[in-house]
Parts: sequence; structure tokens; C-alpha cells
Amino acid sequence: MAKYQYIYAALKCLALPLHKVGWDRILQVVTTADVSGITALEDKCSEGLQSMSWIWRLKEGNAMEGEGKQEVLYIEWCKARAHAYQWKEECLLLDEEMQKVIAFVIYQEGVWKA
Repeated sequence: MAKYQYIYAALKCLALPLHKVGWDRILQVVTTADVSGITALEDKCSEGLQSMSWIWRLKEGNAMEGEGKQEVLYIEWCKARAHAYQWKEECLLLDEEMQKVIAFVIYQEGVWKA
């Protein structure tokens, strides 16, 4: 991150004398929050509410283009789909467990009344 910040500062100093404008709309100042993998999970919010860092959404000058980016996004999609299926199964199991608890409580009520 320090190397990027050094190069960013150099670009900022050289941009005006070299008449280079607009580069700072593509390359932004990097913060600690930006430096995370595409799969990094944050403790602050659930996985469905996360958004990719601007680094992963670069259109120009991005080393990860074409098939490489598509492969990473496909892997992330597969992981998200697997998580969705796991949560669906968990909900079904929880519903079944709740039904068993209700049946057990009704049974215990009968035992106590007898």
C-alpha cells in the first residue's frame, strides 16, 4: 500500500506539468478499507450487504480483465450460491426442529396431566 501511495503522489505532482488530466478519477487514493481481497468478509455487515472495493471495479488499467476477472467473479458467484443453499437447508432443519420441540412439549403436557 505504501508503494502505491508513493506512486500516486508522484503521479499527482507530474500530472499538471505533463498535462495529464482525468487519471485521478480512475486511480483513487487507497485506504485500508480498500485493500482487501475480493472475498474478504467484513465484520460490520452481512455478506449480502457488502460491496466490492473500487479496485476490483476498475475498467481501465486493470491487470485483471477478461477471463481472469470473469473466473474470479464466477467463483464468488458459486460461493454465494452455496451459502444460499446452506441457509435454505438450515431453515428447513430449524423448522423441523421447532416442530419436534412443539410435539415434545405437548407430550410432556400429557405426562404432567396424567
